[in-house]
Amino acid sequence: MDRILKIKKYVDHIIEAIASPEIRKYAYIHTYGVTQSCSIIAGRRGLDPELAYISGLLHDNYVYFTGSYMCHGQSGAEMARPAIRDMKLFTDHEKMLILSAVFYHSMKEQIHDEYDEVLKDADILQSFFYDPAHQVPYKAVPRINKILDELHITGIPIQIEQPVGNHTTVGFNKAIFADIAEELAAKNIVGDKNNKDFMEIIKYYPEVVAFDELKNAWCAAFVYHCAIKAGLELPIKNLPSNIDLQVRVHGMNGAKPTISVIMKKMDFPPREAIS
Repeated sequence: MDRILKIKKYVDHIIEAIASPEIRKYAYIHTYGVTQSCSIIAGRRGLDPELAYISGLLHDNYVYFTGSYMCHGQSGAEMARPAIRDMKLFTDHEKMLILSAVFYHSMKEQIHDEYDEVLKDADILQSFFYDPAHQVPYKAVPRINKILDELHITGIPIQIEQPVGNHTTVGFNKAIFADIAEELAAKNIVGDKNNKDFMEIIKYYPEVVAFDELKNAWCAAFVYHCAIKAGLELPIKNLPSNIDLQVRVHGMNGAKPTISVIMKKMDFPPREAIS
């Protein structure tokens, strides 16, 4: 089995497990539309179309597996890392290129390395052609204009989504975090596959062995779940170095949890650190 077919089998298995027929249909359309765009763009730029295609196959798998878009580039790279490692199909350099592209693909306002840029351009191009009437975020307009110009595509009007005046983003709320933690702690949740609350807490971890590893040691998963629900965007592992975060929770057996949170902004890791 060649490399693309093996990755397709892995990806299709994840998409087929999506419960909603409508979301499953869109997942197939978007994934394979992005892969084809990746190959075309990579070929034009003198890059490897196969590696670009594979990065397109993997780029939104974390979303399809968990239903969460939060930090899905970083978490998607973490999800893909053991998968492509265990397939033993790629060199270390190839793995770095693929995982880097997945990791950075949502950061479309920034410029990264060449394969990263291929996936970003393919992602936005597929969304644009899937529905040309869809409004392009105003900050993404320079990117879509650039790729359309590169491909000599003209005559298609771009509907621009304008920023909403006085818009404020609701961020992490420590009080909500404490309320969520208190509510869950009062349920005396146990690490069991039949416990819906427990399975909801660990759903963000895509590894096959996640249940066995977490069923008796899920404090970190509990904190992560509460943080996500309270509006803090975090990848599942390898916290990017733009955030230095400490969360401490005390009181997990019916008592009201007390928490402390410290965050500091820094920079994202270099691509060599991703693989």
